[in-house]
Amino acid sequence: MVFKSLTTRVIILSISLLACGISAFTFLNLKKEQSQLVSAARESTEILLNTIEGSIYNSMRIGNTEDTQVILEMVGRSHKLIAVRIFHPHGIVLKSSLPAEVGKAADNDDYQLFINN
Repeated sequence: MVFKSLTTRVIILSISLLACGISAFTFLNLKKEQSQLVSAARESTEILLNTIEGSIYNSMRIGNTEDTQVILEMVGRSHKLIAVRIFHPHGIVLKSSLPAEVGKAADNDDYQLFINN
């Protein structure tokens, strides 16, 4: 048989250990990279959200509701977002990236997210 030789056994064992070590290192490295990617995406999302929130706040503070609607529509054009809404605490949509939603009741799931912070 091929496995009778001590040299063959040592080579096969070394190759197996090396393959297991490389696999484990690759798996851990991929997990670390994935975690860093998610962290970077969250950070950039927070920055964007704060910028949009500040712009909307300033427009609403000076009473320029048309600019608020324009900002929401521009943000809503992103293919990554479904919609952006500002609604009254009672659940009525005041401004939206989808103009057809203005004045209607907010979706119950979105309203519950708002209530539960």
